[in-house]
Amino acid sequence: MEFTGTGGILLLVIAVLWLGFMTPSGKRGINDHTEARANRRAARRAIAVQAKSEEKVVEVNPWFEKELSVEVETLSEVAPAVEKVVVNRLPDPLSARLGKIESVNWADVVELNDARKEKENISSENLDEIMRRRRSNG
Repeated sequence: MEFTGTGGILLLVIAVLWLGFMTPSGKRGINDHTEARANRRAARRAIAVQAKSEEKVVEVNPWFEKELSVEVETLSEVAPAVEKVVVNRLPDPLSARLGKIESVNWADVVELNDARKEKENISSENLDEIMRRRRSNG
């Protein structure tokens, strides 16, 4: 087996492992992840225990009022508040800005009728001249 080509790859793997697990920042990252997972697990358990421990009173009874001296709140139905519909106005278009319109000529405009006239003016001598120039270039 030839080990000369795998030396660089082996050094790279060792460097990644060293930076990931042996440096203090790598260890702290692993510990933080473990602590965060433990905290999430404890929070889930606390919610479950709290939900089980609360005594739920569904009906209002005289014992509840007398023993605990709690005033019973009666719920009254409240009519839902009617909200006005607010129209979401779009912003004004950018074309409404103040400024001037410039007419920029990018290229000369040639009418098609003139081009047709030039096409009709091409004779066999002109075509021979064009073909002779093309052959000499190539």
